[in-house]
Amino acid sequence: MSSDLPADGCTPSHPRNVSSLRLLALLAAVALATWSLAPVAVAQTARISSSELLPTGSHRIGDRLRVRVRLTARAGITPEVASVGDPPDDVVWGTATLSQHEDAVGGMVGWELVWPVQVFRVGPYDLPPIEIGVGTDVLLTEPFPVDTVSVREGADAEILRDARPPVPVYRTSWVPAIIGAVAAVALAGFAIYRRRPRVAVEPEPEAPREPSALEWAEAQFARMEGAVVDHEEELRQFIDDASDVVREYIARRVDVSAPRLTTLETLVALRGSITDEVRHLLRETLDGADTVKFAKQVPAQSAGREFLDLARVTCRTCEKEWAADGRDRATPTASPIEQSA
Repeated sequence: MSSDLPADGCTPSHPRNVSSLRLLALLAAVALATWSLAPVAVAQTARISSSELLPTGSHRIGDRLRVRVRLTARAGITPEVASVGDPPDDVVWGTATLSQHEDAVGGMVGWELVWPVQVFRVGPYDLPPIEIGVGTDVLLTEPFPVDTVSVREGADAEILRDARPPVPVYRTSWVPAIIGAVAAVALAGFAIYRRRPRVAVEPEPEAPREPSALEWAEAQFARMEGAVVDHEEELRQFIDDASDVVREYIARRVDVSAPRLTTLETLVALRGSITDEVRHLLRETLDGADTVKFAKQVPAQSAGREFLDLARVTCRTCEKEWAADGRDRATPTASPIEQSA
């Protein structure tokens, strides 16, 4: 009968025990790898290295202080200052500067934030924490305690509690104020203009109508009717004036210069524009005046009024003749003087 035992008498190992040993060895290797990578993962997290207020110790009102914060962040990410809380009026923050102060080590970069600040209050005070954004993370510093003392000692130290920080002066734009003032003045002027008393505009007087030749002659005859004639010379002048009115009437009516022509020249110039009846009447009037003027004939006292009526009838008869002709102006022929010229 043969035996299955080995020559050294040892019992062979079971396959199940071998598998367990292998699993334990794998778990040990994983644990060792995790333990070795843990510092690297911690180092890859952004964090604040230090935060402090410089210079340290007590300060006087208005001293220029600065908050310095140092932090590390992953390479390629630039931190951003989110806020400084809600500072009171007697704490003035300047402009923050952020700079890189260490080269990248292990995938991390060192940054330094410096933020100037001035405190205008006496006594201990905690500056609010600063929020810093690093990617999607927000880092928060601790408050910064500051102890500000007065520049004076003793009882006068309380005087400087009323000291205030510089007040920003804003530029005042005068353009809107000027435009508003101009608009107000324009509106006021328009309102005054609308409320002013309306002055009635009187129409311009029409130019007086120039009287016709007959109207002018009638006016002259009416004026002469009121004249008082007592002496011989006055009677001669009265008849001569009446004759001149007839001659001027002819000049105005038919453009014949009768005042500068003799009776014959006037009748020749009017040939073709008057009938024989009118010519006879016109000759009687003009010759009667010439007889009194040049023949030195002594007229009767009543001759003046009679000649005035004759002159009036002569003008009216001529006007009727020329008006019936249907023309504004008669067409006289040339006088003997004009013909000889």
